[in-house]
Amino acid sequence: MDGILINGFPKSGNHALQKACALLGVPVPLGHTPYAEKKDGKYILIIRDPRDILISMVTFRGKPLTLENLKTEYDRWEGNEGTLAEKLAEYEGWLDDPDTVYLKYEELIANDETMRELADFLGVPYPEGTFEKLEGLEKDPDGFTFYSFPHSDHTKAEGIDGIVSKQLLATWHY
Repeated sequence: MDGILINGFPKSGNHALQKACALLGVPVPLGHTPYAEKKDGKYILIIRDPRDILISMVTFRGKPLTLENLKTEYDRWEGNEGTLAEKLAEYEGWLDDPDTVYLKYEELIANDETMRELADFLGVPYPEGTFEKLEGLEKDPDGFTFYSFPHSDHTKAEGIDGIVSKQLLATWHY
């Protein structure tokens, strides 16, 4: 489908969304584009709990999930000047943009409902069984499907709620 781009903040599940679109037969380009750099077109924005974005980045860097490492990464996002909150603020405009639909990463990987909504948005049929082909999906011994890679769980990072503000979570609908 021409004129549609995937966009999202780094470590937000961009590649999972790109894979979902490809499985639906619609290859869509991927970008990490702040709102100030918006160009004409339709966008699919992937969002993720900011606490899990932070954990994902620390893990991606191969560092242990200590309070010190989480705080350091938050304060100097990707080693640059600016906090995670300041860098996320560059993407906030997408949340209210009329040419943008946003999906939550956690919902995309939870079940096929979000992939069905994505297919509707893209104007393509949803082939049964597509969700099960999303990379990283596994089944436990009881047949429960879960997404094992790469998923972060902020509830396992002690002290993270003292780093990421409730206001930031609310802005990003968490």
